[in-house]
Amino acid sequence: MTEPLFGLWTKENCAGLDGLAQMRLAAEGRFPQAPMSRTLGMGVTQADPGRVVFRGRPGPDHLNTNNVVQGGWAFAMLDTAMAYAVQTMLPAGKNSASIEMKINFLRPVLAHEDYECEALALGVAGDIALAEGYLRDSAGKLVAHASESCLIREVTI
Repeated sequence: MTEPLFGLWTKENCAGLDGLAQMRLAAEGRFPQAPMSRTLGMGVTQADPGRVVFRGRPGPDHLNTNNVVQGGWAFAMLDTAMAYAVQTMLPAGKNSASIEMKINFLRPVLAHEDYECEALALGVAGDIALAEGYLRDSAGKLVAHASESCLIREVTI
């Protein structure tokens, strides 16, 4: 697996790259992924039009007092993956911000286990996009499902 690059998206590093190119380069470790992805132990590993795959492995610092990974870890993974799936559909100079998200948990997330998240952009219309994501454990069992709406906007920084 390629070592990820972490950092911020700016007008300079996004210049001339559409969203699909950005996400494919991020999966190759040649374009920045969100800095919080390093802290949470997750990142994009595959990008296709309207689809990304994230992989992650939560650690002991992600546990709550019930000895399971706090739900915010899965929420962050699904949210970021869905936003990146939307990004694959956007032209150069555009990005998105999550404006609403719903998540349903089926199983607990456990520390020191590998997880895969597949996210799909369901559609982009004007300045709104819809996406959904599926978080699965290493056995392929569904752990959580989420859907979200994103606001499409100009890259401003």
